[in-house]
Amino acid sequence: MYHIISHDDLDGYASAWIVKNFLIDNEDVQEDQIIITNTGYNQDPNLKKIKHLDEVYITDYSLKPKVMNELLQITQNVIWLDHHKSALEYIPEYSLKVKGKQIIGMSATALTYLWFYAPKEILDKSVSEMENYLNKNARRWINLVDAWDCWKLESKYRKQAELLNIYLSEQLSLEMIEKLAINDEEYLDDLLLKGSIYEEYKRLCDKNHIKYSSYEINILVNNKKYKALMVNGGSFSSLAFGDNIDKYDICICYLNSGDNIKVSLYSNKDYIDCSKLCKSFGGGGHKSAAGFNTPFPSEESLNLFKKDATWLFNIKDWEEENGN
Repeated sequence: MYHIISHDDLDGYASAWIVKNFLIDNEDVQEDQIIITNTGYNQDPNLKKIKHLDEVYITDYSLKPKVMNELLQITQNVIWLDHHKSALEYIPEYSLKVKGKQIIGMSATALTYLWFYAPKEILDKSVSEMENYLNKNARRWINLVDAWDCWKLESKYRKQAELLNIYLSEQLSLEMIEKLAINDEEYLDDLLLKGSIYEEYKRLCDKNHIKYSSYEINILVNNKKYKALMVNGGSFSSLAFGDNIDKYDICICYLNSGDNIKVSLYSNKDYIDCSKLCKSFGGGGHKSAAGFNTPFPSEESLNLFKKDATWLFNIKDWEEENGN
């Protein structure tokens, strides 16, 4: 059997589909031999269905060391393609045990495409050289996913990437990615047009929600204070905060499901590292966008999500790495 474990966002679904498509088209694997799990970081994937000789592909996701060790005891046939900053700490331990590539600055979708379809030496090049290769050889939708998930604000694909994500965000599935991949550029243009309509409506809704449901908190890292804007909401991204992303050091959204709170942090400031903040809560992600989960109710969660709350951090390498 072939197992694909991936994140439950646009980059995760897209990279998982690329693996699936490669196995079916190039390795003569039957679709019923492939098990795909798209998951978040609030739960560990179930390894019970994985057997000794099975192949496992991990894209846009990093297993916790304990879970990775359990997986490697079951099978050594593991390929890991990831780009989250918080995953880099695991690389030294697994570099000799696991195949794959982990590169900050390239989405898992881009890395997966390059791993399977590009000359192997490409993955040893610079990020800009990999981007040039993708621009010349990959379908436009792959470049859009890369520009979106890696916060490539200066990319020529960025605006279209935002429209694609807005349209797909509430209906993500492997089936949607497959339609995107097998249809022509005209189909993609149609999705982007729909995305532009969604964008205007969503912008107005988000603006109103932020106006009436947000409040400020303080983030204190090594006794240095940062201002954060907090909002309780479900389907949020950095775009939902509008120009508040420029006004505040950090923007935070959270969703209370009743027994668990899912939290996302966003920042466009060079001196803020969201992945380090979230790592303190057992989460992780990118420097500019990261997340964690916390149980509810708990004394910690009750204190974290109050107006004028202060989040306290002691991060040893914060000032050194972020240039404060």
